[in-house]
Amino acid sequence: AGQFMGYTIIGNLPTGGSGAKLYVAQPNDGAKRVVIKCFDITSGSQLPQIIRESRALESSKKLGLIIEHHLEDHRFWYVMPYHAGEHLGVVTNKLHEKSNPLSEIQLQTVLFYELALLQTLQEYHNAGLWHKDVKPDNIIIHGGTAHLVDLGLVTPLGSAMTLTTHGTEYFRDPELVR
Repeated sequence: AGQFMGYTIIGNLPTGGSGAKLYVAQPNDGAKRVVIKCFDITSGSQLPQIIRESRALESSKKLGLIIEHHLEDHRFWYVMPYHAGEHLGVVTNKLHEKSNPLSEIQLQTVLFYELALLQTLQEYHNAGLWHKDVKPDNIIIHGGTAHLVDLGLVTPLGSAMTLTTHGTEYFRDPELVR
């Protein structure tokens, strides 16, 4: 896994389409657990993805979503908060397994998650940013609320990159795919 100064690796997370490896880590100073996203050229990471991710990182720093970042000879890595929950798809499937249709309390819970997500998206937009990969797998339910994760495609609203079709198939804006 390689060492990350100031952190002890305690686990891994599934990787997405970026080619980066995701680690759950404990800061050596005892602070809350974090996620380290690492792109390593010697392990197959591609320079265009690293460049795109570093641009997203700069935008994400505006929202305080990045704790620290490092560029080394063969790798680029950054640290962000860890949310120890399940993604929205798993949570909603579990709710539907309990009862179908949803009870009033379950429906209120789901609507609360939706409200939290909309508030988060409003924060992004107020900061001039677009997440570009909102999907159930990138919404973690933890601590009674929804957290939007995976900052790899965060883009300034005024950027030419907003006109690209990056993102997950079936979750892209239809007007951009056309």
